[in-house]
Amino acid sequence: TFVDTLSEGLTYNQDVQIAFYDNQTDAAVNNTTNAHTVWSFKDSNRDNFAAEYVDVMAATKKTGETQLTVSFTDKGLEYVNQNFSDYYVVVYYTVTVNSDATAVLGDEGNPNDVTLTWERTSEGYYDTLEDECIVYTYGLDLTKEFSDGKGDPTKVQFVLYDEDDAYYVVAGETGTTEDGKKVYYMTGKTTDKAQATVFSPDANGSLVINGLEADTYQLTEIATDTG
Repeated sequence: TFVDTLSEGLTYNQDVQIAFYDNQTDAAVNNTTNAHTVWSFKDSNRDNFAAEYVDVMAATKKTGETQLTVSFTDKGLEYVNQNFSDYYVVVYYTVTVNSDATAVLGDEGNPNDVTLTWERTSEGYYDTLEDECIVYTYGLDLTKEFSDGKGDPTKVQFVLYDEDDAYYVVAGETGTTEDGKKVYYMTGKTTDKAQATVFSPDANGSLVINGLEADTYQLTEIATDTG
């Protein structure tokens, strides 16, 4: 039984798969193309395992936490025992870092706690393993200034390019920070500059772009105020 607890800033995409590998190398690098078998909860193999996603706020008293539980059914266990002795088993699923204030920015990160419980019923033996993955997301806090102090920052436009992964940032405007700065949250990526989001500061020159990866970025000013 695999239990994964997601913090408020993460949303589960309900796409669980279980892959079986006959060697550790492919299992360790997530090479599903070399998996012996892949079970998806969206196909006929869903009878072999159960996946449940619930709001655990009431149980944990932590606002917004959600939990994914994956367990084999009796049918699935029987099939594993008959066909996958000495195989490596990997549970796959994806989550989205929320494009809003629920995602924690910076080095504190968004915790993702995992517990695996397994047992040998024939021997009455069981064990519980625990691990934590922290998902990090960051932001840029920028201020546009004019040398003469007379320009209108709202006339200025930028595009943001991730130099490490070679894509332009796509984002949506989501209001302001507590101190009134204009905020965008990253919602996607594109390699087409024409599809990149055009960012523009507020009247004070403030521009905040949140939800970014920890990469090196290039901010290009593509328009400015007259003069």
